[in-house]
Amino acid sequence: MPRPTPARILYLIVGVVLGLILMVFVQSYFGPALMASLPFVGASPASVPPPTGPIQLTAGTLDKVQMVNQIQEKGGVQLRLNTLELYKDGFAFTYTLTSGHGAAPQTFEPETFVVVDDRNTPYTLSPLGTAASASAGFTAGLASFTPAPPPEARSLRVSVPNALALSLRPRESQSRVVAGPWEFQVQLTR
Repeated sequence: MPRPTPARILYLIVGVVLGLILMVFVQSYFGPALMASLPFVGASPASVPPPTGPIQLTAGTLDKVQMVNQIQEKGGVQLRLNTLELYKDGFAFTYTLTSGHGAAPQTFEPETFVVVDDRNTPYTLSPLGTAASASAGFTAGLASFTPAPPPEARSLRVSVPNALALSLRPRESQSRVVAGPWEFQVQLTR
């Protein structure tokens, strides 16, 4: 048996990391139905229900960009919905989240987004179309959802239950969670 050298250990670690990244990408891009149909996963294709609608936003065709410009503040954390982007297969909100002023403001991110329209249609947060960029006391992001709102819908209710601290060790006087909810009512203009 070959002796474990630093180079062999490095190749092993790189191979495991690349394999995990590829598995996460395949699972999130092609959905759980494909992963369940693979023989090494153990589930048969007949046991997986077919998806009822789009799993994630493709953002293939942009219909409209609508200004939202709504701001709410809770516990020193300000959440602003900037725009609503309407696509054929879903929609996305751009947002900014700011907190604190001074030498070392704490950086937060939304825990999750919950969206329901005035007809009580639930929407699913699309993982591949959702991203954020954070710096000291400021987070900017995009949250994507499927399906697209039906033509009968006139408004969307957007709720963010909590804001979570991004730092691993906040100062003693700071909490890791700022309780919300931040709630917005966004009128759809067609």
